Amino acid sequence: MAHWGDNFKGAHMLRLVAPDGTTRVFALDGPELKVGSARDADLVLDDPTVAPQHCRLFDQGGALMLVDRGAPIGTYINFERCTEPTRLIEGDRVGVGGHVLEVMPARSQVDPAQVAEQIRLAGSPWAEADERDAAFARRLAQEARAWHECGRPRRLLPPAARLAHAAELDARAPLDPPIRSWLERAATRGRRRQGARWTLSGAALGCALTAPLLAPLFTPVTTPPESPHLAAAPTPTPSEPPATKPSPGPPRPDVPSVEHEVIPEETLAEIAALYGTSERLIAGRNGLAPGATLAPGTRLQIQTRLPAVVRERVGHRVEPGDSWEGLARRFGVDVSRLRAHNRELGPDLHPGQIVTIWARRDAPRRSFEPAALVVPSGSTSVGPALVHAVQIPRSRDYDLRCPLNAHASSFTAHHLLNAIARLRVRYRGQLIIGDLSRQDGGSYGPHKSHQSGRDVDVWLPHRAGSYHEDPACSACGTLWCRPDPAEVDWAATWELVRVLADTDAVRNIFLDRSLHPELRAAARTAGADEETIARTIQPRSGAPALVTHIANHTKHIHVRFRCGPDEPDCHD
Repeated sequence: MAHWGDNFKGAHMLRLVAPDGTTRVFALDGPELKVGSARDADLVLDDPTVAPQHCRLFDQGGALMLVDRGAPIGTYINFERCTEPTRLIEGDRVGVGGHVLEVMPARSQVDPAQVAEQIRLAGSPWAEADERDAAFARRLAQEARAWHECGRPRRLLPPAARLAHAAELDARAPLDPPIRSWLERAATRGRRRQGARWTLSGAALGCALTAPLLAPLFTPVTTPPESPHLAAAPTPTPSEPPATKPSPGPPRPDVPSVEHEVIPEETLAEIAALYGTSERLIAGRNGLAPGATLAPGTRLQIQTRLPAVVRERVGHRVEPGDSWEGLARRFGVDVSRLRAHNRELGPDLHPGQIVTIWARRDAPRRSFEPAALVVPSGSTSVGPALVHAVQIPRSRDYDLRCPLNAHASSFTAHHLLNAIARLRVRYRGQLIIGDLSRQDGGSYGPHKSHQSGRDVDVWLPHRAGSYHEDPACSACGTLWCRPDPAEVDWAATWELVRVLADTDAVRNIFLDRSLHPELRAAARTAGADEETIARTIQPRSGAPALVTHIANHTKHIHVRFRCGPDEPDCHD
């Protein structure tokens, strides 16, 4: 039980006000709080207006989130119905039937008679220090995941000040392998820097101490120069041999060589990582000093079994909706390097500007390998419900608009991910997967479908290669705005429809009839015959086809997958 003056910092404080005016206070320290009238709910409300599974509150990166679970009368936040996962802040009042849940300040002094048993994760101590450590561990996990997903750049490594705390946490309870590899890379880099500093400082101190003693031995002998325009060359001494250029090491006969052309601001370290070799070998092979600055256009001989990486300079005219991140994703380059090559353009892009992009001529494209896409089995559609839901994983191949609503049956998830893998063979732009189903299925928000894990909203591809962001489009923690019909990349949309059709697992694709002409034109441009187009895109109202009409679907396609062979209770 809590006591008067308890410090609840780090936990989410909730005050429950019943219809009769009585109050209770909860400190949410666990992963989630399920609210409903069912006996297995975490917070059981004996109220005929409360659904068995009414709503769910949970912590997401330190923020308190609320999700409506399909209650008939709905869940309300400050008298407005909750239709999608929403972040709660202090002072928000959540209406659950005749009850009200109020979000209290983290530091609260509460009368012990009003405090219910603390709801917390099993095995988690209630000490404030442990809560801080748990929050710190969550931040480490998020930053490590970002480092892995962005290609492990040095700029995302943690500073040395955080490594000691992380080591203490790891000693008490081993951290996950991705976090440990992230920390080990930072520690290795820190040791190298410290060793270099010690070596330089030791050399400098030694020179300072011995210089007065050795100065008489190295006093230069001045002789008249042979010409007033020529200075006397210093006489080499036994203790200081003349500097020599590093000689190239003998080439290994079993390893072929390739020629690499340096682009602006490229370093030996980056080139070595590109070819899986070391800076020392490249420097020795080309007569360079370690850490030398490379001039653009320099051609280096590199021994490697990998093919030569050829970049070409591309001048891209900025169009409305273009962003640094979108162009980097579209052309397969690092966003920080892209900015460095275009410093004169400033932090924001404006239509009409020319962006210089050093893009790979042979940019790697993902091949279609269904065996590599492992989807857990056992998730099935049962009537209008979803049992043992599979959550669509995060991936660099697509973005999830709302991960909380990204659950599907195993059959749907398998064929959806395989279709996206095939799309990535030809399309590099950003792809956003919108709503699928909630974890436990059932209706939610304005959707009449999306109940059984077989319905997927996929945004129409943007012709700029990425969707622009605006706070007015904020939803589920993202700022992406859906494209207008004039902004759609119809060639990519036809390719998306084609790969979905090739799965033989899609029952329907819904798109507003007003956009069918653009999709047909893209199909003809891609070389599809009229018979295929008529079979794929509904030629007239009522005609059978894969792509059919549903009003107001002008910014996304709604894909409905079939029931899987192992789903006997699924309603197709």
